[in-house]
Amino acid sequence: MLTVAQIRERYPDQYGDWSDEELEAALRAKAAAGAAPVRAAPSRWERLRTDFPQYADWSDEELEAAVAAKGVMNAAGRIAPGRVGLSAPGAPGPDVTAPAPEPPAPGLLDSLRAWVAPDLSAPPGVPSGLVGHARNVARGIGERATALGAGGLDLLGGVAGMLNFRPRPGILERDTAAAAGALRAAGDRLGYVPEDLTWAGVVEDPAGAVLPMMRQFATSAPDMAAAMASLPVYTGMLAGDIARQRAEVQGLDAPGPAELGIGLAAGVPSAALQRFGAQRLFGPGGPVTGPVSAVREVARRAGTEGATEAVQSPIELAGVRAGTWAAPGPHEYAESAALGGATGLVGGAPMAAGATLAQHLAERVAAGERERERARVPPPLRAQPRPA
Repeated sequence: MLTVAQIRERYPDQYGDWSDEELEAALRAKAAAGAAPVRAAPSRWERLRTDFPQYADWSDEELEAAVAAKGVMNAAGRIAPGRVGLSAPGAPGPDVTAPAPEPPAPGLLDSLRAWVAPDLSAPPGVPSGLVGHARNVARGIGERATALGAGGLDLLGGVAGMLNFRPRPGILERDTAAAAGALRAAGDRLGYVPEDLTWAGVVEDPAGAVLPMMRQFATSAPDMAAAMASLPVYTGMLAGDIARQRAEVQGLDAPGPAELGIGLAAGVPSAALQRFGAQRLFGPGGPVTGPVSAVREVARRAGTEGATEAVQSPIELAGVRAGTWAAPGPHEYAESAALGGATGLVGGAPMAAGATLAQHLAERVAAGERERERARVPPPLRAQPRPA
């Protein structure tokens, strides 16, 4: 039992100029004359209604006009998959347009563009562009400096309270608490927006995390400066800051003796590591005689900073949250060490390169001075032979 489509396929030259309606009429006439019954091929609109029942109540004219407007029917009279959703009189079916592909993850070049060019679609308060990020880093440095200063006052006031300072008990404790609160309020008003850095995000997009890690590391400049200036003073400030954070985790208004003791236990080794890493990062290193030795020196400085940060981060995390309701688990300690080490390595690399370059230039200048000194010294006089 032949259909119109089969006749067109078998006899393309004979019936190529016949319309579907003419072929259907000829087949019906042949069947009425006693020939074998032939099933007429369904029209393209019937096939559309069969494939997509949501258009069952549309007339042929409405479907024809809608398809002509949208242009989704191919030459064989079939609807292209994933492109249904006609606009015509009647009740239109749902638009099942294929979803757009997900954009690729941002890479290092995208991060560089975001660092330089501001994002006009960013919400207010979120830094973007070179100037915006530079301002935010400056705010972060200021906030960290005020936090360290307030931490030192917290430790001083707590020790004074424990010793019951005389002749006016409580005066020094209240004064230091007020001064620490004023410092923290000043730091909060700076409006620093912390970097959204997690170890999972670094693993998922390492290239995109490079610049945020550099910016995050730059905000630790007050820690490095204080540690190199005076280790005992920095230890007290860091211990008081850890104690204050621990008190906030437990919902306390101020750190007590227990919080200050834990702050000191965590602050002493962390401050020593901070000083050690800063001295290795900015202090004198090995001789730089060429590109290979320069790369080796940069790797040594940045690697040392990354290693110290990998140890400092879990120590400070334990000082803030260990033994509280928010006690971290082993995976949090591991992620804190990994993220701290990566941030110290990546963020310290540019500083290590700058310190290595400065050392090389200083060595060149010193070598030139030595050469000039040798040139200024007259050669030793030779003894003249006596005349015979």
